[in-house]
Amino acid sequence: GDQPYNHGVGAKCGTVISGILALEINGVVHKVEAGDSFAFDARELIRLWAVGDVEVDLFWVVAPAVY
Repeated sequence: GDQPYNHGVGAKCGTVISGILALEINGVVHKVEAGDSFAFDARELIRLWAVGDVEVDLFWVVAPAVY
């Protein structure tokens, strides 16, 4: 999305299955490629998007669950 967001408690992590994910954490953009994983505190401000025209498939975990 266009605006960074966060959650008040917990953690987030995941693994990119295919494509390239741009993951912005507190204003710093990280490129996460297929096979790479990531983890961060859910209180961090984040945004994420696919790099280029290829869709990103990823495994995303949020604890505790947020609906």
